[in-house]
Amino acid sequence: MKTNDDNCSVRDVALWVGLYRIALGFMWFDQALQKAPWIIGPEGKPYGWLYGYIWKEINNPTFGFYAEFLRIALGFMWFDQALQKAPWIIGPEGKPYGWLYGYIWKEINNPTFGFYAEFLKNILLPNFGFFGLTTFLIEIAIGCSLVFGILVPLIGGLGGTLMQLNIAVGSYRIPGEWFWLWPLLIGSHIIFMMGRGGRRVGLDGLILKTSSRSPNAGGKLRHILQHLV
Repeated sequence: MKTNDDNCSVRDVALWVGLYRIALGFMWFDQALQKAPWIIGPEGKPYGWLYGYIWKEINNPTFGFYAEFLRIALGFMWFDQALQKAPWIIGPEGKPYGWLYGYIWKEINNPTFGFYAEFLKNILLPNFGFFGLTTFLIEIAIGCSLVFGILVPLIGGLGGTLMQLNIAVGSYRIPGEWFWLWPLLIGSHIIFMMGRGGRRVGLDGLILKTSSRSPNAGGKLRHILQHLV
């Protein structure tokens, strides 16, 4: 047959690629309709079998194992960010802590909230040395927590979430910043916080096992550790 003055036969690769594309599209329709909002799954939840499948992934040791690698990679990201703002790194403005000073001015000149810009200008910048060092130490602590899997719910999870929220608020209106980066990063920290990300491949699991086996560990200590690790 003729299509746009080009010969098209059963041996043409383009024809079969087109048919494959259509078949693939129907597969996605089928998958979507199996998880439609009006389809009630075995667990009594909408969206068909999706709820049960998510729990299968959570309970799958392989899934958890690879999630730990994501946690470690996120920790190295924090190390990288911290070392770019280390006290010995002099930024373009002649200030320590790398590009942090210039970035704060970007947040001030492109404010998401007026009160936040006033805080940065009138409180943070006059005490830049203290806040710069605090930022560096907090980011190193978050990186250590995520890489080594220690106190993940408290430091890597909650601490990382709060830091990313702070960065998101400050950078929301800065030109060139991709907003959706922050929900993705915040979501990752929340997952590790709620899922106790350091128990499978990390020191949190070792701490928990040691405390449960130790006869000297009191019930109150075990209760506290349940929330910290």
